[in-house]
Order: sequence, then structure tokens, then C-alpha cells
Amino acid sequence: MKVSIKKLKDLERKVLVTIPVNEYELKFSTKLKNIKTKAKVDGFRKGNVPNDVLEQKYGASIHNEVINELIQETYPKAISENNIRPASSPQVSIDSEDPKKPLTYSAIIEVFPEIKPKLSRWTNYEEFEIEIEENDINLAIDDIKKRYGDWNDVQREARLDDQVVIDFIGKIDGKEFEGNTANDFKLVLGSKSMIPGFEDSIVGKKPSKFSIECTFPEDYFKKDLAGVKAEFEINLKNVQQMKEANIDKDLFDKLQMEIKDKSEFKNEITSRMKNEVATQEKELTKESMYETLLKTNNFKIPNATVNEQADLMRKDALMRIGHSEDNAGDDLFPIESFMEKAEKRVKLDLLFAELVNHFDIKVEKQHIDDFLVWAVFATVLGGRIGYGAFYSGDNFNFLQIWQGGLSFHGGLIGVIVAVIIFAKVRKIPFWQFSDAIACAAPIGLFSVRVANFINGELYGRVTNVPWGIVFPAGGPEPRHPSQLYEALLEGAVLFILLYILSRNKKIRARPGLLTGTFMLGYAAARVLVEFVRQPDGHLGVLAFGLTMGQWLTIPVLLFGLYLVFRPHKTAS
Repeated sequence: MKVSIKKLKDLERKVLVTIPVNEYELKFSTKLKNIKTKAKVDGFRKGNVPNDVLEQKYGASIHNEVINELIQETYPKAISENNIRPASSPQVSIDSEDPKKPLTYSAIIEVFPEIKPKLSRWTNYEEFEIEIEENDINLAIDDIKKRYGDWNDVQREARLDDQVVIDFIGKIDGKEFEGNTANDFKLVLGSKSMIPGFEDSIVGKKPSKFSIECTFPEDYFKKDLAGVKAEFEINLKNVQQMKEANIDKDLFDKLQMEIKDKSEFKNEITSRMKNEVATQEKELTKESMYETLLKTNNFKIPNATVNEQADLMRKDALMRIGHSEDNAGDDLFPIESFMEKAEKRVKLDLLFAELVNHFDIKVEKQHIDDFLVWAVFATVLGGRIGYGAFYSGDNFNFLQIWQGGLSFHGGLIGVIVAVIIFAKVRKIPFWQFSDAIACAAPIGLFSVRVANFINGELYGRVTNVPWGIVFPAGGPEPRHPSQLYEALLEGAVLFILLYILSRNKKIRARPGLLTGTFMLGYAAARVLVEFVRQPDGHLGVLAFGLTMGQWLTIPVLLFGLYLVFRPHKTAS
């Protein structure tokens, strides 16, 4: 077998393979002999059919089988012997399949890039500082008073900041469309929660029935409605005005504040804002850090991998709202909307895989690459089993992936088992390999938590901090963006800590210490954030005021402590 590699544009490669005639002839003759012993042809006894008759009858099908088998056997050898890391499935074309000549075929693929991490300038990130002014505190208090106030009916025309109760029916060219109707719909005028022109058309109206025309934005998420003019028949039932909450004991109880008066209330709000601002500063700094890391390490990435990642993101988004690719149109979460995030995630994944090698942990790069497939499978399998064991009810079905999600703790167990098996099979030092995986894990956690935030899931508890976010699935009240807190602590902070520790030769000489640090750091972050994260609705808060996530994290915390403080043997 002869192999040559031709570089095409960017990361595309053309693998040219030539197979000697004798290899083809050997396979062909073997298959023909096997058929001869079984073939039944009129006029000939079984086993005595002449070869030329068999070739005439079965030659074409045998030829195709031989060609396919030779390609399947030689292609993996060709890329392995030439140290090629394919990032896409091969596009195979047969150049010559004349049985009397060498078989020649080509395979066009994308390969993973060769990355040499640059860390000399990556620390030039922006460290954010947010100053809290008196006006900010007053605005926060005003927001709390409105949020905990009451809506009262008023007999007048609707104004901005009023809440209206409406029924509406929307039509396009006289025909109704999906999501066109609502009854007793509560809408705050000026909230910009409807398409442009909808809320403005209600301002100045008293309770009555009327029609309006609005045009869907050109960038509307449903492509079939983008830029389309629609007519809405509206029944304005009630106009309601906000009566702000009084700053009194009733409000203090709702906010779980052990205070007595307005002065203490303002001091408490100020204190909470400072704590939240500190967290936000760290989050913004972390985002700047990762953006800087990417800017200082610019490299091309395979389109196939980005497309696969974007497709996975879309499938996940559809699954979370109870849809699948089969029952969702292309306009619902179009694949294009995930491409930028997918590209960033792929870049970060590839970069951090290379950074593991930069940490000088004695594990071969190929081991990390090969383990990625194991890790994905172990995470999904363990995560689904863990979700069924820890979070689901009796009706859980493992195969119904559109129901429920993945459990981190189940996925962690799955990865641990995979690391044990992989290290044993490849005969590599377990703890050193585990340390390598642990150093790269925070970037995965960071990406997952950011994805949770983008998808509006696993949000925090109701809060009154100015940066509280209203999540579509979390009701009308602002909530802690607990996903970002976890991304900061489990991702950025933990990565930086492991990066610093891994550069110390004494620490690298203590196998398992980095693994223990990862587990300890993750556990501490998860336990803390769970106090502001919304518990699972069907589980709530369990014994001693702890959530299921906290209880499951305690063993991780204890094992991390053991690995960090146990007597270590020095690595050879």
C-alpha cells in the first residue's frame, strides 16, 4: 500500500491510497471459492460450477464487496501511519478500480489543527471594577418596591408602565398562525416583550375591543414570520396601576431580612449589592480572561467539528422545550444561531486539550485525544443513569432522552470509571492521567454552565439584586444567574488555580493531588452556589435544609479532601 497526503485549503487534506493488484486478487479469489461451495446453478452440480460461470453471475457483486473491504481496511492504516488526526468523515472517491490494475482511491477529510499555546500575552485581560453609587442603591430599592407591589384596577386609559389584561387573536392575510392567540394575557406596557408596535398601540386605550397592525422583525426567530405584517384583534379587559410595596416588616419578611427599620433596610441592600457586584466583577473578568486567551491563540478549526457541535447545541435546545428534530421546523432554533457559540466552544476545547500538555504532566497527547470519545460516552451514559437514580421519578425511561437531562454527579462517576478502564487498557499511570483530565475539566464545566445560562435553565432563586434576571421558564420575578456563578467558580477560578498548581514541579510529583484539588474546588463551589440555585421542583429542599445537589456533592468533597491531604508517593 502506498499513501500520499496532499494539502488542500485550510485544514482539508486529500489522502491518496494505492493498493497492489495481488491484494485485490487474493480477496476476490477467496470470495469466489466460498461461493463455489454453496452456489446452485442450473446444469451444474453443487460445488462443480466453473469459475467463469460464477464470475459472470456473481463477479460484479464480489468486485464491489472487495473494493469496499479494501477501503475500510486500508484507510485507518493510512491515517494512522501518517499521524493524521481526522476531524470529519472521509469523502471517498475511487480513481481506478480496474481489477487488472492497482486500486486507487482518494479520501478528502478535515484534520485537527496543530496548536502551540501562547501564554505570554494571555494575562493582558481586563480586570473589571464596578462602583456602586448612591443612585444605584436608590434604583434598587425602587425596583424592589415595584416588584413586591400590587396591581390595582383603574378606570382610565392605559399608560406606559401600566399592566393590561387582554385577549388577542392574530391573523396574517386573514389566516391564523401558530401562537397567535392568548386569553387573560397580562402585559406590562413598555416591557418590550411583544413585537414592535404591539404595546404602543394599546397605550392611550380604555377597556374596549379594537384591531391593530404590527410587523414582525426581520430577525424574528421564526423565519416564516420574519418581516411579515399581521393584524391583531384585541380585547382590552383591564387597566392596572402599580401600587408600590411599603418598606415595612411585611416586606422584610418577604426578603428574609432580619432588620427593623428603613435605615437598616438600606444598609442591607447596600451590603447585598456589594456582594453581588463582587461576583459580577469576577464573572466579567473571567469572560475577559477567556476572550484574551482565545485572541492570543488564533488558529483555524475544522468546519465539520463546528457543525457537529452546533447541531448538538440545537438538539439540546429543542429537547429542553419538548421538541425533537423530527417535529421542529428549521425556523425553530435555526442552526445558524448556534454557530458562533459552537466555534468558540470547539476552539476552547482544542486549546485546553493542548494546555494539558503544556502543564508538563507525563501523559502522551495521543492518550488525551483518544480519551475524548470515552469521556463523551461515559458522561452521557453516567449522566443519564445518575439522573434516573437521583432526580427522576418512577416513570423515568433511560432511552427517552427528550425527558429529563443529565446528572453531573452521574457523569462524574461515569468519567472516573472510564479513566480507570482507559488507564488500565493503555497501561498508563492512573493518577497522572487523572490529573491531566482534571486540569482540562474546568473549561468543560465553564462551557456547560454558560450553555445552561443561554438556554435559561438551572436558574437561581428569586432575588432583588439589580442584576437579577427574568428567565422565561422561571416566572416573572428576577432570579440569581446561578449558572454564571458556577461558570465563574467551577470554570475560571478552578482552571486558574489548577494552572498555577500544575506549573509547580513538587505538586506534579505528587500524583492525584491535582485531581483532589479539582474535586475539592468543584465541591466547594457547587455547595455554595446551591444556596442561591433554585432546587428541583419535585424534590425541593431535603434534610438539614440541603438540596439534592449538595447532598450528592458531599462525597465528592470528602474524597477531594482525602486526595489532597493523604500521604503521597513521589512520582518516578
